[in-house]
Amino acid sequence: MNVGLDTFFVKISPVDLFLRFTGGAVVIFLIAPLLVIIPMSFDGGEFLRFPPSELSIRWYEEFITNPEWFLPLKRSVTIAIGATLLATILGVCGAYGLLHWAGTGRNLIAAVFMLPLVISPVIIGVGQLFVFSHTGLNDSAIGVISSHAMLCFPVVFLFVLGGLGRSALNLENVACSLGAKRWYAFLRVTFPSILPSLAGGSILSFIISFDEAIIVLFITSHRTYTLPRQIFDGIRYDLDPTVAAITSTIVILWIVLAATLAVNRTFRI
Repeated sequence: MNVGLDTFFVKISPVDLFLRFTGGAVVIFLIAPLLVIIPMSFDGGEFLRFPPSELSIRWYEEFITNPEWFLPLKRSVTIAIGATLLATILGVCGAYGLLHWAGTGRNLIAAVFMLPLVISPVIIGVGQLFVFSHTGLNDSAIGVISSHAMLCFPVVFLFVLGGLGRSALNLENVACSLGAKRWYAFLRVTFPSILPSLAGGSILSFIISFDEAIIVLFITSHRTYTLPRQIFDGIRYDLDPTVAAITSTIVILWIVLAATLAVNRTFRI
């Protein structure tokens, strides 16, 4: 037994041992809230508590039947779909146009496209509050969709840019040299090659838009409340136990989605 332990620790360097313990601590730190919030969501009491005193799906029923929660959910899904579609179109156009850009300043253009990823959402929210106040888009679904699309655009752009590469464009140029129109070559040659990257960027964009809770604090009111904004108010004012049920539902859905994508990719490989 001692020989085995000695051999185990000899084979692992101090750096590897530190990285393993650090990685394990990070995993525990990320999972621990889920181990608390999910059991709390099944408590039938009026207040959040752990461990739950009784098992009940009362707050899940409240989430589905109460318009105060269900309407923001529908609004969040609608906005996320709209923002994803807009960001996908702009991201494909941006990546495709950048690779065909023959002039100088390509790196500068790419850096400008990446700005929504590095600028604080608070700064973006304040700026859009002033802009939308003068354009009539404040507290409107179109305003929220455009804001979320701006956040999601760099994600789709990066995914599509990585999926395109020079080889896809070379094949497209070959198709054009054989007599195909540029748009036809794009649809039949280039687009199928970027479809996996496009799907990944679109899914991540939907998640980003659905979960966004900072910018909406500046540009929405009760008329255009999204689910994250409603959750924020539910925690801020009365600590509604429905929040635990909503959070657990969203986490489980994201886990199922990630597992499904991982399984599909494994079998495809």
